[in-house]
This record gives sequence, structure tokens and C-alpha cells, in this order.
Amino acid sequence: MSDVKWLAEHEEVAWRRILEFHSRLLARLDCELSEKNGLTMDEYEVLVILSEANGEQVRMAQIAEAALISRSGATRRVDHMASAGLVEKNICLEDRRGVTVQLTPLGWERIRDAAPAHLASVRKYVFDNIAPEELAKFSAHLATFIERLEEAEPK
Repeated sequence: MSDVKWLAEHEEVAWRRILEFHSRLLARLDCELSEKNGLTMDEYEVLVILSEANGEQVRMAQIAEAALISRSGATRRVDHMASAGLVEKNICLEDRRGVTVQLTPLGWERIRDAAPAHLASVRKYVFDNIAPEELAKFSAHLATFIERLEEAEPK
């Protein structure tokens, strides 16, 4: 136990603030999306992934990868959204084993309705509170953190 490199007080404070900010931000955004648009953050995330595909079908595995969730988690999320009429699932024409997903007209409507208020909230809670030069530094640090995490992932 003596070989553990404990966090210094200032490091522990920073770490706990990171965790608290992440939790509070996602909870606030989820609450606002739910109240204003009847969507969860998880559903909104899938709608964004699909909307960025510009009408093209997206494989379930790509949704899981983009959303940083398991394939079974993506399946559960998409199944729920399909039952709500937001997305449509299809057998992949290329190999007949995979599943593709695309937005329905209702899904397009919901993302178009939700995006402006959601982005305003992101701006309000994040970007309006940091100077552009500080944001550039912060973003660079985050990129480094992400790169190190990706390097540590099993191949």
C-alpha cells in the first residue's frame, strides 16, 4: 500500500471537480432535453449520430463505437427508439448479418426541434464560461487525455 502515489490535495480537488462537472452537466442536459423535447441524452446522442450520416444507414456497430457503448447497449437503445418511431432498423444489405439504422421522418423532426435548445444549453453551461484562449488550452489538454486513454485500450 505504501507504493501508491496518492493524489496531492490540489489534484484530488481537481479530480473531484471533473467528476462533479461531468455528472452535473449530463444530468442538467438530460433533464432539459426531457422537459423540452421528451428525449434522453442517450436518445439525442443516437439521433445526432444518425443525422450526421445525412440520411445514410448506419451499422449498429458504428453507433456503439461512436456512442462509446457496448453493442448490446446500442441494441437496447436503438430498439427503444425504434419502438418510439424515431429510427428504423434494417438488415444490412452487404452481408445480411448486420443491422443498419436510419432516422425516420419523426426522428428527423425530433432532432431538428431539440438541437437549437440543446446547443444553447451547452453554450450556456460550458462555452459562455471560458475565454477563447483558455478554451483552446483546455481542448488541447482534453485531446492529450483522450489520446492516452486510446493508447491504453486493449487492441
